[in-house]
Order: sequence, then C-alpha cells, then structure tokens
Amino acid sequence: MLDDDELRALADDILELGQHHPIVLDADGRILDGRNRLKACEIAGVEPVYVTYEGTARAPMPCRSTAATAT
Repeated sequence: MLDDDELRALADDILELGQHHPIVLDADGRILDGRNRLKACEIAGVEPVYVTYEGTARAPMPCRSTAATAT
C-alpha cells in the first residue's frame, strides 16, 4: 500500500483528473489490482470504476518493482 501522503496525492489526482485505470476484481468480487486506487477513491469521495477479470489463466501479475527493474 501507498503511505498516507501518497494516497492523498493519488486521491487529489483522481478528484481532479478522474480514475484512469479501473479496479480489477475476480469473479467473486475480490480485488486483483487497484487497492490503492480504491482507497484513494474513498478518500476523494469518488465512486470507483471496476472491471471483472474474466480470464481463465492464473498467470502471476508482475509487481511494479520487478517490472521496473527488468531489462
């Protein structure tokens, strides 16, 4: 999770510019991606946008730190 200052900055950005990426849920409604966006939407008082992942593959989602350092 982002720290409080980063969440506030994300909330301000979402309030000003909108939510650019939806929160991804699985078929049971569990969050697969977007926990920080959800919290930021709650802070900003903005109704979050969701999508449901309908794929069947269980491919791991790369974490940002791994993806950022991959060459």
